[in-house]
Amino acid sequence: MTLLASPRLQMTALEEDPSEFLTSQKHYATQHPVYTRCAARVNMPDFVNLVRKSCGDVHELSTIQGPCKSMLEKKSDEFGCCWESVMQAYDVLDAQAAHKWRLWQGTISGKGGVTFDSSDCGESMGEKSYSDLKGEVDELKDVVSEQQTEISYVMSALYGSGVFL
Repeated sequence: MTLLASPRLQMTALEEDPSEFLTSQKHYATQHPVYTRCAARVNMPDFVNLVRKSCGDVHELSTIQGPCKSMLEKKSDEFGCCWESVMQAYDVLDAQAAHKWRLWQGTISGKGGVTFDSSDCGESMGEKSYSDLKGEVDELKDVVSEQQTEISYVMSALYGSGVFL
């Protein structure tokens, strides 16, 4: 079972020791929740198998076209910002694999004009902070709504008593 797939058949350091990869990946995922979501969307082992099946070794091709290019364009659209988020994880988890993927990206861009999103899905470590902040904003909206209701009651009472006539 390939856990961290690189574009070439050579295994990277983390591929050679799956237990080391799993430990590193779990640790990384706890600190970067976006990675967990994006790793599932990109699913590198499946993507590698699809590339091998549809394209073969892109480094040996003079151009990338036909079914290979169509598949890569489709995957690029599907992955969106998750591609770059996964690449950032590779930079940390296995720099050798990250470097190989960057070279591969350059090859498919140059030979077929296929590019993957270069923007990540946001500050990975900030997702929890964002969720916490969103919760606080929702609470404040509730407070404002309650205050507006109370103001309406006071205004109605004042108009009813003839103070503002």
